[in-house]
Amino acid sequence: MTWDKVHAEIVNLKSSATASGTAPPTVIKASALLLGQGKLETVFEIPLTAPQYDMKYSGSLGPMDMAALNAFAEPVMGAKVTSGALQSVHFSVVVKNGRSSGQITPLYRDFKLQLTDKKANFVKKAGLAIVSLFANTFKVRGDNVNKPGDSPEVGRINYPYSATATLPQFLWYALRQGLGDVFMK
Repeated sequence: MTWDKVHAEIVNLKSSATASGTAPPTVIKASALLLGQGKLETVFEIPLTAPQYDMKYSGSLGPMDMAALNAFAEPVMGAKVTSGALQSVHFSVVVKNGRSSGQITPLYRDFKLQLTDKKANFVKKAGLAIVSLFANTFKVRGDNVNKPGDSPEVGRINYPYSATATLPQFLWYALRQGLGDVFMK
């Protein structure tokens, strides 16, 4: 996964209370170019003095060729994106006492994937091709765009904190859960 042109701004980085008795949340605004293509913009609000694991984060990802995700998808998930155009992704998540809840809405079209195994023999590769065809035909939602009168599928997020997850993993796993709801029929 590569991030180019990274820019971040941190506001209210303090843990002391104000006259109202609570410290304002630390706000982190960040942007980057994901895989050299899609502009990712995020905002995190983190109350540093909260007695429990609370925060909010939201953001958007701009247009990109979904095949660019292969740099990440192939080695991590054993799948390759063969086509797809991402128009946008918008997400909003609230973490309350360690549980993430929110939604994510990707708008895309012509998404197709292929299961891969570089070490497989001919028979296994043929089987993966058949499973890929089946998945693209019956299981994977190829389009999630606004059509006249239709609304896009929205992924729901309801993800618990795991003590073994790093912060980037925790953030990604919650978003991944919602994306799975959209991409799978």
